[in-house]
Amino acid sequence: MIITFIVIAGLFILAVVIYVSKFRTGVYHGDISTVPKILQTYAKDISVFKKLPNKIYFPRSVEDVVSLVLRLKSQNKNSERQESLTVRAGGTCMSGGPLTESAVLDMTRHLTKVVINKEKQTAIVEAGAYFRDVEDAAAKAGLMFAPYPSSKRICGIGGMIGNNASGEKSVRFGATSDNILSMEVVLADGSKITAKPKSVSSITDGREKAIYELAKKHSGDLANAAGNIRKSASGYRLEKVLAGDVFNTVPLFCGAQGTLGIVTSAELKLVPIPKHLSLLVISAIRLEDIPIIVDEIFKWNPE
Repeated sequence: MIITFIVIAGLFILAVVIYVSKFRTGVYHGDISTVPKILQTYAKDISVFKKLPNKIYFPRSVEDVVSLVLRLKSQNKNSERQESLTVRAGGTCMSGGPLTESAVLDMTRHLTKVVINKEKQTAIVEAGAYFRDVEDAAAKAGLMFAPYPSSKRICGIGGMIGNNASGEKSVRFGATSDNILSMEVVLADGSKITAKPKSVSSITDGREKAIYELAKKHSGDLANAAGNIRKSASGYRLEKVLAGDVFNTVPLFCGAQGTLGIVTSAELKLVPIPKHLSLLVISAIRLEDIPIIVDEIFKWNPE
């Protein structure tokens, strides 16, 4: 009996070691393509630029994303040629952001789940979902995701987060970063974190402490430089990380185009679809009058 127990225990320990070893070395279960015709479709976006990637990954899970990041880290450590992993969604970027000569990570094939919570007016969305998937599901509950970029029917949620996208309704409701309650992010070392508002007193790890110190030191100057503007799509919004006693890294990751981490899912804030809309056309005789008119219009919270 004792020998049998020892053998079974030994086999169990061996199985655990093998499983952990596989996870640590990065077992990838998603799809991969190096077909020239497919690579060509990822060589361009809406911009004028073109870069041919060497492979396309289609992860099936967050664990696949972690595996790819760990594999890339190990590969770059032992090689003179540094490879990169560039996330791509709908390819509607006009700046060439998702173009690379290394590997592309496309989550729009498998990581596309959308769950709407009508009572909380939120949506839990995997980064590979398209805006149209969120829009159609939210509309059934009388809700909408307000950033509304012009390419909304063909752009991905992950791409919107990467670019801090916004459109016509952002004047009233804010850009993408203003409508994200939390995000799940895979960092360069393969660790998974949740970016969301929290009290300054709850900051514990070294990474958050370092960000907090940077924000405390520079946010005032950055806020003065940015000015009082309704919309800015730029990334690395360090001045928005601190708001009183609230620490929030969402504005830091949103707009960073995947350079600070790979967003795998997000909880989005939804708003009720307006029941009545009117368009007001205002003419100005002189250019000098336009700032005065716009300033007056803003007092009425326009859309």
